Amino acid sequence: MAARSIEERLDEVHKKQEQLKAKEKALKAKQSQAARKARTKRLIEVGAIVEKSLALEFDTQEKRDKLLNLLTKTRSDQNGYTYTLASWLRQYFDQE
Repeated sequence: MAARSIEERLDEVHKKQEQLKAKEKALKAKQSQAARKARTKRLIEVGAIVEKSLALEFDTQEKRDKLLNLLTKTRSDQNGYTYTLASWLRQYFDQE
């Protein structure tokens, strides 16, 4: 039985590299898909919490735009400190 040539061994190594790259790509795609599903689930749950807590349905783009405006509108307190409701909420949840 003849020993394999260096070229044959190199070809084998290249094939294994290609297989590993394909496997890596498939695993990254699976990971990305799982992250997208988790994000979608989270967004749905948060939306449901907002609608339930406000007892409102944001069923039109106009209502969603009003909510976004409410959260991002700059306000000032008595001391001149400016904030948005969104920044206030971020601070509130970062404290936990």
